[in-house]
Amino acid sequence: MGVAYLLWFAFTCFRDARNPQSLANEDVSGLYKPVIAAFIMTWANPAAYIDSMILGNVAAQTPGSAPALLIGAMCATLLWFPALGLGARVPSKPLSTPRFWSYINLGIGIMMVAIALKLALSN
Repeated sequence: MGVAYLLWFAFTCFRDARNPQSLANEDVSGLYKPVIAAFIMTWANPAAYIDSMILGNVAAQTPGSAPALLIGAMCATLLWFPALGLGARVPSKPLSTPRFWSYINLGIGIMMVAIALKLALSN
């Protein structure tokens, strides 16, 4: 069953790679979709909760370190997220072309076929 799914996924990747205009960016005008996406990625992200639990566990095991951990986490956040946002501007131009996404889909399709073959031949 897994092999069939991987081959179907590879087929859709190859199909989209042949027709790069189907990969054109959709018009994102308005604030609703980006705000909802940011909200979901913030509050429905299990990694954020896991990081908080690990940080809380470290703070609980090392007495007196909570203020330093809090300051360190806040500084890392203040540096990481603006750097991530500003750094995303650099590849945004090439990533916005359908031809680039056609190459990405071609690569993903090749990987899916390779994984499907490995899975099929391993049984």
